[in-house]
Amino acid sequence: MSSNNPSNPKNPDQPTKPKAAAPAKPAAAKVNVNASSVKVKAPTAQVRQQLDAKAQAAAAQKAQAQKKQPQNVKAPQSQAQNPKAQANVQKASVTPKPTSASPAAGDIKAETNADVTAEIKAEVKPTAQADMPAGNQNVEEASQAAPVAGEAATAQAKPKAWFEGDKELIQEDLDYMSSAAAAVLQQSPRGGQQLLWAICTFVIVAIVWASLAYVDEFTRGEGKVIPSSQVKVVQHQEGGIVAELFVREGQTVKAKEPLLRLDDTQFSSSLREADVTLDQLKAKAARLSYEADGADFPELPIEGVGETVWSQERALYLSRQEEQNSKDQVLAQQVTQRRQELNELKARRDQHQRSYRLLDQELQISKPLVSSGAMSQVELLRLERQVNDLYGELKGAELAIPRAQSSLQEARDKLQGAQLAFRNESRKELADVRLELQRLSESSGALEDRVDRTLVISPVAGTIKQVMVNTIGGVIQPGMDLIQIVPTEDSLLVEAKIRPTDIAFLHPGQEAIVKFTAYDFSIHGGLKGKVTHISPDTIVDEEGESFYTVRVETEKAFLGSEQEPLPIIPGMTVSVDILTGEKTVLDYILKPILKTKQLALRER
Repeated sequence: MSSNNPSNPKNPDQPTKPKAAAPAKPAAAKVNVNASSVKVKAPTAQVRQQLDAKAQAAAAQKAQAQKKQPQNVKAPQSQAQNPKAQANVQKASVTPKPTSASPAAGDIKAETNADVTAEIKAEVKPTAQADMPAGNQNVEEASQAAPVAGEAATAQAKPKAWFEGDKELIQEDLDYMSSAAAAVLQQSPRGGQQLLWAICTFVIVAIVWASLAYVDEFTRGEGKVIPSSQVKVVQHQEGGIVAELFVREGQTVKAKEPLLRLDDTQFSSSLREADVTLDQLKAKAARLSYEADGADFPELPIEGVGETVWSQERALYLSRQEEQNSKDQVLAQQVTQRRQELNELKARRDQHQRSYRLLDQELQISKPLVSSGAMSQVELLRLERQVNDLYGELKGAELAIPRAQSSLQEARDKLQGAQLAFRNESRKELADVRLELQRLSESSGALEDRVDRTLVISPVAGTIKQVMVNTIGGVIQPGMDLIQIVPTEDSLLVEAKIRPTDIAFLHPGQEAIVKFTAYDFSIHGGLKGKVTHISPDTIVDEEGESFYTVRVETEKAFLGSEQEPLPIIPGMTVSVDILTGEKTVLDYILKPILKTKQLALRER
């Protein structure tokens, strides 16, 4: 009985060993035979020659084996063991269909795996050659038809490859392999390599991301909502008569919303009187300032002063200027008179000096004449008396000049003193007016504040709890309680407990998130806030645990939207997360490792 291997022609009973598959070659002809057609990948010329030679040798060997075997032996066992090979060989005479007309349709790829090709050859060719019936065409004809089919291939879709990579294998080629060889190919180890590369890539990307991605670092504490204010009581300082009432009990009011109004007649009249006085004082201060500086008084009024008051002060300015000018003119005339007197004295002195020189010369000439008898002694004495009188008048004129100069200076001083006295008087009066103006401005501000406070407004936003005054025209006493308001806070005050080990990086002004245990944080969220106070020292509770108290003020006093707010009342327990910084994900991963490294291997 024959086996799958061809018989040995020398010894029919001894099976001939199949020829070992050639080592890695560029390619081998791949024959694919089905029920309707034969599809063959066209090999190259060198490969076709090798394939033809091997096919002829196999056909010759098969013919010799058949001569030595009995005619009735058809190798049924081999055909039974490999029905695919029998079917494929019987259909080898069918004209093969042209394959895909791709650029590589006529050539087998150079990178075909040599081991896979060798295994296919060893599995297909000997089996097909050994089991082929005598009446069918031999494998040589099919092999010779392969290059013709490859050259005449037309553009058709290439069968889908089950394996993509450097070694391309068509799914239909598995029909020519044993189940063991196909299983080996299908379980190629390249999947493990790809998985290893994917894991390494993932680890590298994860490390890079962990070193660049930052996450917030929080300090957490537990606490509760505490009341930040009490019920507000509205009062009035001066009291008065109720003129209007704008609110009722249970009504919601906003901050600075009017509550009631008092009669302002008394305060308004006082304020108007003060305003008139202020206008007069401002105009008077302006007039005195112009008088002190010696400047002209403008016709247009300054800001804040009425035209009537300004015109009155301007008229007074002009009148005072005329009066002062008249005084200055009198003193100026006196100065002129004293100057003329001084000039006369100087002229007289000059005249006496000239006369004195002439008489003195005459006296000196007359003295020799008396001794010669040309002139009498009496005439000489008379001449000497004239000289002496003239000398006295000269000395008198010289002494009168300083007195005249003093009188002139005195007149000048009086003129300047009068002008200076007028300006000094204006400055002094200006100082008094400015002082009065400042005092009256303050009192006017107080009067204006009284008038403004006749309209009583709400100090905070809230709900009217109680109204003590309900009568229009009723009298209220100074400091009397008028209305009670329950405030609606714009923010909440939360007091949290922080452990001493977590207090190091906390300081006022840090942002925080307040989560309320009464409301699900994943649904309703929390409130943002800021740290406003940190206790200076730890506090010990009844259980003996120490902690710091931290107060956080929230941005708003409710959860949800303004249309549908969720109320928050004092006493609700909260969880406070205070933002203290940020660090990378890699820092979080390495922190326990570094901490363990610092504490490890230090025991005694």
